[in-house]
Amino acid sequence: MGYVGTARNPVDSQWEVYTGDGWSPDLTQAGPVQTATGPLTSKGPLSFGYYGMKRALPGTTLGLTGYTFMSTVTAAGDARSAQIWSSLRNRPWTPTGAPITLGNQGSTYLGGTLQFQPNVAANPAMVDPAASATALPYLTSVMSTSGGASSINVDWGLLQVPRLS
Repeated sequence: MGYVGTARNPVDSQWEVYTGDGWSPDLTQAGPVQTATGPLTSKGPLSFGYYGMKRALPGTTLGLTGYTFMSTVTAAGDARSAQIWSSLRNRPWTPTGAPITLGNQGSTYLGGTLQFQPNVAANPAMVDPAASATALPYLTSVMSTSGGASSINVDWGLLQVPRLS
């Protein structure tokens, strides 16, 4: 589900649902996000991020193109991990990178997921210029206990965004 519109024209805005191959304001058309292996599922909350740019495609006019990223929660026994998925220009969703540890159910897992931070710019020195257009910051939170005391550890990371092709 997503909110379509602009901050300057909220009256013209509306909620839309994913239909399986696009977006619609008709809630009855909601459908699962599909991958090459079937519907995408998650054992916890989701987070979305987007990287887009305007560019002229050969033989076309100037348009917007980009990657949409989503993190899901996977489970293996009590262990919980975040898996990042990506879709380029509404192509099928594919897993991106290795799962990122979120902790164990009942002890260190806090019930969240990897949270993209699209409003925080990546330090240009941390972007891999040979393979990446930019990087999308994210964070994870995991509980830690030591000597009877508990704390929440927040770890930051960067998802390297491949160059658009």
